[in-house]
Amino acid sequence: MAQMPLRARRAVRVQALLLAILGVVDVLSAWLAHAPERMRLLLAYLPLDVAYHSRMLSVLSGLALVFLAHGVLRRKRRAWQLTCLALAAGTVSHVTKGLDWEEGASNLVMLIWLVAMRRYFTALSDTPSSRRAALYLLVMPLSALAYGVAGFYSLDGQFSRDFTLKASVVETLREFFEFGDPEVQPVTPRGRWFVDSLDVVGSGTLTVCFLLLLRPVVYRQRVDAPQRRKASAIVQRHGRSSLAFFTLLDDKSYLFDDSVDGYVAYKVVGDVAIALGDPVSLEGGGLQLIRGFLSLCLENDWWPVFYQVGPELLDAYADVGLRALKIGEEAIIDLRHFTLEGHAWKDLRNAVNRLTREGLGTSVYEPPLPSDLVRRLKEVSDEWLAHQHGSEKTFSLGRFEEAYVRRSPVMTVEDVSGRIVAFANVIPEYARNEGTIDLMRRRQDAPHGSMDLLFVRLAEYFRGRGYEGFNLGLAPMSGVGADEDAPLPERAVRFVYEHLGRFYSYKGLRQYKAKFHPEWEPRYLVYPGEALLPKVALAVVRAGQTQGLVKFLRR
Repeated sequence: MAQMPLRARRAVRVQALLLAILGVVDVLSAWLAHAPERMRLLLAYLPLDVAYHSRMLSVLSGLALVFLAHGVLRRKRRAWQLTCLALAAGTVSHVTKGLDWEEGASNLVMLIWLVAMRRYFTALSDTPSSRRAALYLLVMPLSALAYGVAGFYSLDGQFSRDFTLKASVVETLREFFEFGDPEVQPVTPRGRWFVDSLDVVGSGTLTVCFLLLLRPVVYRQRVDAPQRRKASAIVQRHGRSSLAFFTLLDDKSYLFDDSVDGYVAYKVVGDVAIALGDPVSLEGGGLQLIRGFLSLCLENDWWPVFYQVGPELLDAYADVGLRALKIGEEAIIDLRHFTLEGHAWKDLRNAVNRLTREGLGTSVYEPPLPSDLVRRLKEVSDEWLAHQHGSEKTFSLGRFEEAYVRRSPVMTVEDVSGRIVAFANVIPEYARNEGTIDLMRRRQDAPHGSMDLLFVRLAEYFRGRGYEGFNLGLAPMSGVGADEDAPLPERAVRFVYEHLGRFYSYKGLRQYKAKFHPEWEPRYLVYPGEALLPKVALAVVRAGQTQGLVKFLRR
């Protein structure tokens, strides 16, 4: 599906606004008196009851338009269908309630406009919610009827006459549908309250059912083994990102486009669809996949987001109307020039030499790892997680699971007794000639500098295998908003970076990685617009199953 043109998006916004206004006008028109000459002409051809009921139809169609305006704004197919029905009913009711041709013509013009725009109303409603709404449409009116019958039957002395069971049913239906003359009147405040409460019950029934029908699609992940194998084959050919491996983890869904041999890996949180990194594809196919992902989101009423993308496709994101916010920088050691020699490496060199003299060393274990080793690694991981006061993070990271850890190379830091004090597992980079690690865990009593030793030995390990770089991961907020002409969102991120270090040392993380003298590559969050940033940030937090924004930013 082609991307929805900007002109059409603006037209849909105007339609939604006009529908809400038109709905209010329809309701007010039913309340107001009509021109006597028009009524005399109308009653010459139609009975009075038709005009009476047409007023109620005008009210109902007007209220429906007000409710449906938001669904039209979100381009929901079902909202479009119901709105067309309401406009058609409104057109007829305006004519038959008082020859109000002005309001009727307005409804008809809007109906014709909506029909002309029908191809743009493609967003789905959640199927389970639709079934639930159908059940509510059956159960709630019956419950409301039971409520009215019970009230009229039991509230003796509150009305101008008492009711039998049959009369209670008839009176309840009359109250809901406004047929016949109101012969029975409440004679006490309690009776008046009960009659008013029937209006609330009826309105509440309609409101709940409308909301259920118009909800965004609740995504239920259905990814089968062939899809994962297909994604794995594509990433072997075209994976060029430190995040490529994480697109294959089991919390991702896929949008494929065989014409460009690629995919977008994403996760849906509420009504936000978050793609991890840039599309994985043959070079030059990114824009087509981005457009395909936007179409998928439009069809399902999701907000599209790309998390932790590089600078290469920023122009493509801008071309489809998305905005980019720098969220940090990845630190990448150039292994072609990596050394511990010279004054600049003095502190790191001294730390590594000191730990070596103390008997600490590193070992590399190739997969499949034995169960005893996995158990020892889990002890370190559990201790580290307990100190973090949180659960495993996911989405842009892996998590400690025996099957996952067992099939990846692991480097450990061990003391003289062979006790593991720190470790990291190695993950593939595919087409990019760069080494990457995922889980980095250490014990709380690990000697100071243990992670320095681990990173140095990992750099040597990767260089020995012919890699040109070693990716140390993202330094959140690093380099964000430093320019004088930086946009407001980036300046806000910069403020957090500068002033909220008491929650987490963002500067400290960058300073730690800087000791390895890496090159810094920017990473961005791509999103629909500034007004949605809080919603998007919360969705990204939830996607990682973390406990708060601070833990999200630690990645």
